[in-house]
Amino acid sequence: MGLILTNKSLFPKDQKFPLRGFFYMQRDMEPHQQEFNEVTFITGGKALHYSEPGGWEETRAGDVWIIPAGGTHGYMKTKGLQIFNLLFIADRLPVPLLELYTHPEYRKLFSGDSQYWKNAGCYPRLKLSVKQLQMFLPFMNAFAKIQNRKTAGRNAMKYGLFMTIISGLCDISAEQNRVSAVPGTMDISRITRFLNEHYSSDIGVQDLMKLTAMSESTLRRHFRKFFGVGPVEYIRNFRLNIAADLLLNTTYSIKEVSQMCGFTVPSYFCKQFREVYNLTPSEYRNRN
Repeated sequence: MGLILTNKSLFPKDQKFPLRGFFYMQRDMEPHQQEFNEVTFITGGKALHYSEPGGWEETRAGDVWIIPAGGTHGYMKTKGLQIFNLLFIADRLPVPLLELYTHPEYRKLFSGDSQYWKNAGCYPRLKLSVKQLQMFLPFMNAFAKIQNRKTAGRNAMKYGLFMTIISGLCDISAEQNRVSAVPGTMDISRITRFLNEHYSSDIGVQDLMKLTAMSESTLRRHFRKFFGVGPVEYIRNFRLNIAADLLLNTTYSIKEVSQMCGFTVPSYFCKQFREVYNLTPSEYRNRN
């Protein structure tokens, strides 16, 4: 298996409050086992993520991985991978999680013996929209700032932020389950998988209509509800996000990046890129 991370190094037995949260740039890391719970927000970049049940899968900004205590995971082919890690040992936190223990989504996502990920063949994974990820960022930033303080009340503030983040994830999981269970609604994970596989091809609204079995007006309504933009703009932004990663992490020319991301005309690619990033592709690569 390789590397084994235990709570002995991150959470010594004399540490009475085993809860940490921090941002960092994740590099390639062989699959490893750990004795604590881990909630990993992918806030930028992309990589292949390994989990013991599911194997290697592509992951990118907006993904949230929930690794149970005793679970195994790792990374490879990381490209600008930025993450926020929330680590904790639930049964050693001094304050019980109160009513959160009775929340069905908490038991599903954070219980180590949950049948949710055993039946699914992978650890719990949530896909956040850009708007949802931005909703969590202020809490993650606050947590990271508090993490290294020695002031009184530090643990109480950390615990409050922890409860806010966990509760928010439970609510999003419940909403996504309700949506996927209702006929005629979008399967967001299926759409994301489709775009990951075909973003370099000539795809458009008609392809998503066929994929979701929705009319164009229904598809547009659902996209605006969940992503805040229409399907055409979402596909464009999806491609531009991949293009930005390629600009920063490869030496491909602007023309090559344009074609790899489904833009057949480089000048059009540059125009669209500038509309979203306020920089030309060349300026974006040079400044970063």
